[in-house]
Amino acid sequence: MDSKRKDLMEILIKNQQRKIPIKTKFVKSKIKKILQHLELQDFAIGIWFTTNKTIKKYNNKYRKKNKATDILSFPYHPDLKPEETIKIDHSEDKNLGDIIISVERVKKDVF
Repeated sequence: MDSKRKDLMEILIKNQQRKIPIKTKFVKSKIKKILQHLELQDFAIGIWFTTNKTIKKYNNKYRKKNKATDILSFPYHPDLKPEETIKIDHSEDKNLGDIIISVERVKKDVF
């Protein structure tokens, strides 16, 4: 995240797979509602829809598991415990982190 960004919610959605249609505007609107409900509407989050091949690479790199998985999460505040409040010292602290989703794996797991 750019530390010069405005103090507003950023929901970054990237869809780099083409096998399964993703309505990114719909996803963004749902994420926005969830953040508002959690009173985190001025926090940033990144969602990346990708392929099994790409998520396998990240799963191997970060979890040492050489296989595809459905979802990987990379929290900006990894030591935060449930029910704890995020301490904001700098604007970049208003970042929840990133989520990588293998759409084809999620579809396989659901059906």
